[in-house]
Amino acid sequence: MKSLLIATTNSAKFEEASSVLRLSDIAIVGLKDFPGIVLVEETGDTFEENAILKAKGYFNQTKVPCIADDGGLMIDYLNGAPGVHSKRWLGHDASDQELARAVLDKMTGVPQEKRTARLGGFAVFWDG
Repeated sequence: MKSLLIATTNSAKFEEASSVLRLSDIAIVGLKDFPGIVLVEETGDTFEENAILKAKGYFNQTKVPCIADDGGLMIDYLNGAPGVHSKRWLGHDASDQELARAVLDKMTGVPQEKRTARLGGFAVFWDG
């Protein structure tokens, strides 16, 4: 049976992706199925670059075809921040609640009509 690696440390994202991708002849596996795997650093400047880094990096470690993604919040008033650095914007792996609080603090006094944002993201399939 062939395998497909869903390369995420987010258990909710893994469950969602695996439920969508489950096929009778493909075994869906996650990073937790590979003890000792080294987490790939997200050093890219774009969601695309980070998704590619992760897909290639995890494929190279496991030799299992891989789907990886990267994404984040882009706030127009903050010139697209936190963007590609969403999870580490506060200098550490922040919770969603911490990120929301920091965004609201930075938007204090900003008129409602200027409080626009969007989610960006990129997904990659890599099979060597």
